[in-house]
Amino acid sequence: RASSNATPRPAAYHLSWAVLTGLYRPGALPGASSVPVALADPGPTMIDPEPPHPASHQASSRPCRDSSVVLRGVVVLLGRFPALAGMDLEVHAEEVVLLAGSNGAGKTTALRLCAGLVPVVEGDARVLGVDLGKNRRGVRRRVGMVGHDSGLYSDLTVSENMAFFARAAGVEPTHSADALDRLQVARRLSELPVRALSTGQRKRVSFAAMLV
Repeated sequence: RASSNATPRPAAYHLSWAVLTGLYRPGALPGASSVPVALADPGPTMIDPEPPHPASHQASSRPCRDSSVVLRGVVVLLGRFPALAGMDLEVHAEEVVLLAGSNGAGKTTALRLCAGLVPVVEGDARVLGVDLGKNRRGVRRRVGMVGHDSGLYSDLTVSENMAFFARAAGVEPTHSADALDRLQVARRLSELPVRALSTGQRKRVSFAAMLV
């Protein structure tokens, strides 16, 4: 769970947001022993008229046994700039947490940290029990992240993209169809090139590819 100091904002403002979801239960997808922690960074949206207060609850001193993400006093540097300066966060299994803040507040960096893409300079960071300070590469195969960009190949069809990600993940192609069904991607879209999809459809396919 995140802790932060509240700051006053205008009545109408742009809010960049990010989402963390904990480890789903085993069997969420057929043939899969577990589904990774899902990290999403949808980008800015408009909030009006009253901004939500940052999460007021702080992470407990001891992580719960079912905690998927545990950060304690984490510091991450981008160059010499502290993108995260003492962040505390705890996400339990099947829990959804919204990270809200202005541009540059460190939301995307927090997601990249949990995906094992940026190093921990100080503090304790664990995702699915993996100590990111010692082995951040060890969590990458178990975590999926969807950022601002879709990460899809626009000139390939939906099915071709899904086949590529299934092969890259070393799983059976049938997992691709299961993931598309889970994200409610219509079968008629399978043979369309990604560039022909709407923004919402591309985002659904991106999430499906992440779950493969």
